[in-house]
Amino acid sequence: MPDVHLDDSTLNNLKLIMGDRLAALVDTYVADSENRLKLLEEAYTDQQLGELRRLAHSLKGSSSNMGASSLANLCHTLEQLARDAEVSDIAQIVERIQREFMVVRELLKGL
Repeated sequence: MPDVHLDDSTLNNLKLIMGDRLAALVDTYVADSENRLKLLEEAYTDQQLGELRRLAHSLKGSSSNMGASSLANLCHTLEQLARDAEVSDIAQIVERIQREFMVVRELLKGL
């Protein structure tokens, strides 16, 4: 089964709730996520596993709220790896998170 970049049901609910303000919400999510990804990369480089876990948890929540299911799942995986100090697998997940965010960003901007 292919990964779902954006969950249609969540997006439809957001459109109903936010109306004309959806574009502003998307802009806020994208800007905030770009900042979190930069901090996440720094935390990984500095081996700050607690900070890495916190950032992954935060990005997981906001991504889930925006319907970015695959991104939220990857963040959950990173959160678990950081919690368990599984540093050998973290680099690959951080890279996958960055790639998935690029896809999600483009899809959201196209709404």
